[in-house]
Amino acid sequence: MAQSEFSKDVLQRAKWCHLSGLFWFGVLLVCLIFGYLLLNANYQGSLPYEVIYKSWVALGLFFLTLACPFLSSFATAWIYWRTHRSDHPFVDDCGRAATNFQATVSLYGLCAFLLLCFLFLVTCGPMLSSSSWYFNSSPGDEARMIAGLIMLLGGPLLSFIWCLTQILVVMKASTKAMEGKIYVYPWSRQFFS
Repeated sequence: MAQSEFSKDVLQRAKWCHLSGLFWFGVLLVCLIFGYLLLNANYQGSLPYEVIYKSWVALGLFFLTLACPFLSSFATAWIYWRTHRSDHPFVDDCGRAATNFQATVSLYGLCAFLLLCFLFLVTCGPMLSSSSWYFNSSPGDEARMIAGLIMLLGGPLLSFIWCLTQILVVMKASTKAMEGKIYVYPWSRQFFS
């Protein structure tokens, strides 16, 4: 299909179907900034329950940043697709492809996150539950500690690669939408047809 077959408005809406999956990045930054500000706020003169409440809110914002890429990317793509799919069949097709991709990436990311948590608990859990932090408590603690450190360092690296890949693929898809072509996402499962 050539670009001249669709109006500029249709192409813009198709592009935003793809780009809506990147909304999580802004939410992530806002949660990190507010969480950091709440944790580092001056609490002199505050009542103890206010300090505890603000600390829990900050902790909740930090945990929200963990779930943000998994939930927000799928949710925003799904909402945008559902509200604009009746505008044009091309917008419907692009929105469906973007929503399927974001759902797939969210599912893969959630599985990887749960697997890393499980592996960390299996490797470092016995050491963390022991009364001593030095390596004399049981045989094999050195290997567990090294494996746990590798996972602690590898987790953020994998997250960075995951986010960068998602951003690049979505940008390519939005470029194809502006050309009037439907982009076929890699690794995408068909949840919505």
